[in-house]
Amino acid sequence: MYLHIGKNYMIQEKDIICLLNIDSLPSQVYQQLKEQYQDCLIDLSSENPRAFIITKKKEKIEVYISNILPTTIAGRVKED
Repeated sequence: MYLHIGKNYMIQEKDIICLLNIDSLPSQVYQQLKEQYQDCLIDLSSENPRAFIITKKKEKIEVYISNILPTTIAGRVKED
């Protein structure tokens, strides 16, 4: 299943490794994550970061910063 994570981006649910609430992260941890993943980071937040999403498709890591709350993204997952 595909999940909308902001702007026109969709990711596959099965590719999500980690979904973090930026509001609950200490600012220095958030900055460290951004630095660590700077080469594969896609910022969709429009200056309002809410979710930090780490995905892995095949062997490629992609990281997204979204302005959509993690609870909203998680709520879009449908149970089988």
